[in-house]
Parts: sequence; structure tokens; C-alpha cells
Amino acid sequence: MAKLLLSSGQVSVIFSAAVVFLFTFALFLSGYVLQQRYVHSLQAAIKPRLPKPLPVAKPIEPPTLDVKWARPLGARPEVDGTIDQIIAGETLDWSRLGYVQVAKEFIELCGAVMLLADLYDMKSPARKILMFPKAWLANTDDEEEYNPQMSTTKRLLRTAVRRYGATLVPMETIVDGADGRIDCNTTTLNWSLILIY
Repeated sequence: MAKLLLSSGQVSVIFSAAVVFLFTFALFLSGYVLQQRYVHSLQAAIKPRLPKPLPVAKPIEPPTLDVKWARPLGARPEVDGTIDQIIAGETLDWSRLGYVQVAKEFIELCGAVMLLADLYDMKSPARKILMFPKAWLANTDDEEEYNPQMSTTKRLLRTAVRRYGATLVPMETIVDGADGRIDCNTTTLNWSLILIY
């Protein structure tokens, strides 16, 4: 029999093929291991979890009646007042109650109207009163004195009255000469609160 001799080129091809096969097999095994981990974690996530069993309920013992607290047969406990008196005592006179919002500046008016909207949504029976500076009622038809805040303010005041049923009460300033146009940057103005009947 003849011996099979391999040339150096054939040996290098066989060696490189073996190396490629080993690395491909190692890559396949690592991919398989990672895939099995993902499959197990997905199965654990999808698997329905059974709730813990409830503890055994303790039986409730029947109450024991003390002779001192038992009432004689046919006797009724005395009531302090009638049901009508109890109900009348729990009702409120909503005409005497009201929510008052004071908006001294343009920026405070939006929050006040939002609160009135919440009260309207909750169907509050109390009156809703919105107090604002009297200077906001001044008509300015001049284009030079156009103020976009004033148009938004008037729209919000109309919304408070029409949609949320608020009562508008203009306030006058205590400081003399402060009846002119209200500046939004003014933060220290004192307003007189009037009593509403």
C-alpha cells in the first residue's frame, strides 16, 4: 500500500478548515446558550402566577349579651328628637355661603376662573363671587392704548358669568389716584373688600 503524503499547502488548508470549523462551532454553541436563556426568561415572564392561598379564617364567636345592657321585651329606646328635627339641623343655608375669588392682577384671573369652573363641575350650591379691580371696566376704544391682556381679561370675565354663574363685583382701590390703568407689575396694591348680602 502506498503512503499518502500531504504537501504543505494541503496541510495548511486542512488546518485552516479545522480552525474555521472550531470557531464556527463555538459561535453556534454561544448563540444556542443565549437563545435558551432568552426562552427561559420569556417562559418565566409569560407563566401565570398563582396567588398565595388565603389564610384560614378564624370563626367569629357569637356576641355575649350582658344582662345590664339588655332591654326588656317591648320597650323602645327614647329618642332625643324627631327625624325632621335631626334633618333640619344638618342642612345648611347655602344662600348665606359663597366662594369669593379676588383677582388683583390680570395673571390671577385665569386661576380664579379655573377654580370657579371646578366648583361648577362639582355642582356646589354656594354662590360664586369674583372680585376684580374697577379699572378693568374702563372702555378703551383707542388703538394706541390697545392692551391684549385687557381683551383676554374681559373674555374671561364673560366666561365666568355666562358659563359658571359667577357674580362679578368690581372693587375700588383704597389708595387715592390708583384708579387709572392697572399695571401688571404692580404687586403692592391694597383693595377694599365690600360685604355682600
